[in-house]
Amino acid sequence: KYMTKKSSQNYSYAYNSNNELINVSIAQRCNNYFCPICGELMIPHMGNKRRWHFVHKNIGNCSYESYLHKLAKFKIKQAFLTSEHFFLSYNAKAICSIDCPFIDSPKCKGEKFVEFDLRKFYDACDIEAKYNNYRADLLLSSSKNSKLPPVLIEIMVSHKCSDDKIQDGVRIIEIPIQSEDQIENIVNSCSLKGIRLSLIHI
Repeated sequence: KYMTKKSSQNYSYAYNSNNELINVSIAQRCNNYFCPICGELMIPHMGNKRRWHFVHKNIGNCSYESYLHKLAKFKIKQAFLTSEHFFLSYNAKAICSIDCPFIDSPKCKGEKFVEFDLRKFYDACDIEAKYNNYRADLLLSSSKNSKLPPVLIEIMVSHKCSDDKIQDGVRIIEIPIQSEDQIENIVNSCSLKGIRLSLIHI
């Protein structure tokens, strides 16, 4: 999906020999670790001066953007399924409900802040799940209410959601991600601040 060469950014996560995604804080120097994207061997750097991180043993091509994209999907799904509440907030388009005193004046348009507890509506979260003709980064659905339309969460590292998804009228929330810290903030707060890409009300 991304063709960017390996960045000098730090990787806090890698797979162990059991194919488990672990944080460098519990890594051991005697074990083998592998990049979640390219699969190459990674070495934990656990010094006293810099923040602990994994680095590729051999210089090659690897995409830090793809790493963030994959990590965000995994961590957000894990947080959603293990939390009692998981909030989504965004600025929705709004039209003034007050009748304008000026004749033939159009309704005033603006934005209003809205927030939902997604866990009140949805109890399932799947990575790369299909909905209609599209594949969502994360698909929220309800096992108790099959008539409730799902919500597609799209992780935006560098590429925005495609126009065909937006124009098809599905419920899409785009989440900008630029760093591991942003992912950790989402996980720790159990909340998403997104960009609404359709006009359908949740």
